[in-house]
Amino acid sequence: MTFQKGTLVLVDYTAKVKDTNEVFETTKEDDAKAHSIHDTNKRYQPRLISVGESWVLKGLDDALLDTNVGDKLTVEVPPEKGFGSRDPAKVRMIPLRKLGDDAEKVSVGDTIEIDERTGIIRFI
Repeated sequence: MTFQKGTLVLVDYTAKVKDTNEVFETTKEDDAKAHSIHDTNKRYQPRLISVGESWVLKGLDDALLDTNVGDKLTVEVPPEKGFGSRDPAKVRMIPLRKLGDDAEKVSVGDTIEIDERTGIIRFI
């Protein structure tokens, strides 16, 4: 029996960028460690989702409506049902000196805030 709208489910997942295979979010601690995104302040456990209620990306929500308990699946979420198309205008190169004393503390994958804007370090 497939899930109905409003069904509460616990989901373990690992989300990746299709083009780069970069993991940007996961509920699995082993995956977080393997892909250098582990956060010691985060609890890694299945996420509670109300199916069809927009608690997650629309592409995942739609896929869950056609899923049964125990199913394992891979879902490809198109930009229009996810975060939208990549906008190169939002990619900025910031010199390390702008980080001041924190420059030595950052690494690839870290989230930083500069000039009241949040970003992710992609390379150093």
